[in-house]
Amino acid sequence: MDEESSEATPLPSRYLLPEGCKDLIDVLRRQHRRTRSSRKNESERSEAKAKENPPSIPKSAAKEPITKSIAIPDPVIVHDLATILQLKAFQVLGVLLQMNILVNINQSVDFQTASSVCAHFGVTATRAAS
Repeated sequence: MDEESSEATPLPSRYLLPEGCKDLIDVLRRQHRRTRSSRKNESERSEAKAKENPPSIPKSAAKEPITKSIAIPDPVIVHDLATILQLKAFQVLGVLLQMNILVNINQSVDFQTASSVCAHFGVTATRAAS
């Protein structure tokens, strides 16, 4: 057998590294610079696109209640009040929190509080007959 073929020829240690990189750290730094610059380019493109085409504001951004006057019972549950107002419960809870009233969705509020919430949404509340 030939001695040269049985021995593996050593390859240079830098054969896998790109041109201009002396070790793996240089490769990682180069890749990091590329991703940062591509992110900058993407953000610049999106900013330019936003300037060209400003976002259109929908005509009815907020869902307005159909009725302007509603009848609610004296102790009303927050979830039921939201259903009557045709709103999500978290919107009613947000108004109640702004009024410093800490309740959850299953608790009831009195008529005065409920009418204040209704007034916030532009609806007049009347006391329902029991």
